[in-house]
Amino acid sequence: MEKQPRQPKPIIELEVPDILKTDAAARNRNAIVSEEVSEDRHYFMKDWSHFALKRHRDELWELDRKLLSQQKALDKLREESMELYLEACQFDPNLIPFTAQGPTLTPPIKDYIQDGDYKDITREYKVVYEDTELFLKKLVTKVRRKKRSEEEED
Repeated sequence: MEKQPRQPKPIIELEVPDILKTDAAARNRNAIVSEEVSEDRHYFMKDWSHFALKRHRDELWELDRKLLSQQKALDKLREESMELYLEACQFDPNLIPFTAQGPTLTPPIKDYIQDGDYKDITREYKVVYEDTELFLKKLVTKVRRKKRSEEEED
């Protein structure tokens, strides 16, 4: 296809609404924090990040330890009896009791209107050519030419 000049797609998401521009001064908080409070906050966040990292490592270690001991127990059970091993690997529905009642699918109610008003604001972008019909005709009736061989060029 030949390149045709077309209308660019607008980037509305990058534009800042005028209301936010006018209210920028009201939204800006010029709170002055003393150097001592700022330093305390810095060290507090540093201590918190160390604590959170240690807690995360401990949780991972505990989970790994449980998984390894479970795998070791399953391996020993497999050595003893394959039937018991297969029975131990089965899912136990009594572990997490779950019951559901009612229909699984509900047919749609005819002429049902939900509360509130729904307005479809989906934007549609179309490629605009100078003359769409001419472009489509060119596209359909395009004749492919064979490449010239080296002998014909000389």
